[in-house]
Amino acid sequence: MSYFTEEQKERFVQHLITCHSWYKHLSLVNGGSFLMTIDENAGINYPLQHPKLPFGNTSKGYQKAFGQLTYFYSISNDSNYHSDWQSGSYSEHEIMRKYQQIIKIQVYPYLSYDFCEAIDFHKLDFDKIILKKEHEEAEKLQKILHLDNYLNEYWQNRLNDEERNTLCNEETEKYNVEISEYLLIQQELNTCLTYIQQKEILKIKIAIEKIENGPPT
Repeated sequence: MSYFTEEQKERFVQHLITCHSWYKHLSLVNGGSFLMTIDENAGINYPLQHPKLPFGNTSKGYQKAFGQLTYFYSISNDSNYHSDWQSGSYSEHEIMRKYQQIIKIQVYPYLSYDFCEAIDFHKLDFDKIILKKEHEEAEKLQKILHLDNYLNEYWQNRLNDEERNTLCNEETEKYNVEISEYLLIQQELNTCLTYIQQKEILKIKIAIEKIENGPPT
């Protein structure tokens, strides 16, 4: 039995990345716990307004988009898990009892495409990670924080108003040495962010592959 197609799998991955503001809600130090599974009733009573689904916020629209793929999340790493389409909260034990196969992964806020907007928001967590060096991406996060600080300092102190306006308006014919240097720093920052984000996306894809392959015999 096929629970989802390849297209539905890819759509589900992108949905999970963008459906909530994970970059604000997940702890940078501890991340959040996600339980991936399949449910033949996935999407029933899905919220009508948000997150907005590509084929409508109904069970039919949900399963057209994602098949029977679904997930539960705990953003504070406590014993309570939540679902977008089931009301209330559930313990991990309750979810494990209900579903035959559960794949558990730990996901961090840089899963989100908008994580760069929350670097300041996570400053205290950045400090803890850099001090203890215990995070799986401690080295890369330290570099990201350094580049972000450098980029902000460059914007404020090394570019003039005309150069800042040129960047904002993307007037490429007016780019000079200072603007080019700024863009190089920005590109390096984006490369680092993309690297750690892709590792989070890979976690989700591997979890789905494990579900797709079924429980070991």
